[in-house]
Amino acid sequence: MTDKAKWGGKREGAGRPLTAGEVRKQRQLRASEKEWEIIKEFSKILKKEPTKANKIINGIKREISGLDLLDNMIDYTGSFTAIEASYLAAIAIKYQLDYYENNPDEAYYNYTPDILKATLKEITPKNMAVDKDTLTIKEIINRVEALTTFLY
Repeated sequence: MTDKAKWGGKREGAGRPLTAGEVRKQRQLRASEKEWEIIKEFSKILKKEPTKANKIINGIKREISGLDLLDNMIDYTGSFTAIEASYLAAIAIKYQLDYYENNPDEAYYNYTPDILKATLKEITPKNMAVDKDTLTIKEIINRVEALTTFLY
């Protein structure tokens, strides 16, 4: 006969192995079907790319700051000359730098201050208008990203 006192219960090594490196507690919340789809999608991002999930959350919490200023204007359909585009890009970068200076504990949006300073030096009317006479906000953002100098 077997000793029933040794059946069941918590045993070392038993159970499903940890996949996240730490214990994930069971949580419960109420959500509509539409909300639940969003929660599931964000959960996938959080588990696979926690840094990206953090940027999303910080972007939601943050007030307009710098290049985010351009992001918020992205639907504007007007166009700008190369000179206007370079001024607008420079203003957005300087605004972002001021934001970081005044909020030193805030996480960086996309670029560090050093990257922004290096990019600011590249913002000229000639560099903004590579193949066009006028640029939309989307095109200005793309040009700024193309001119961005990543420092490693």
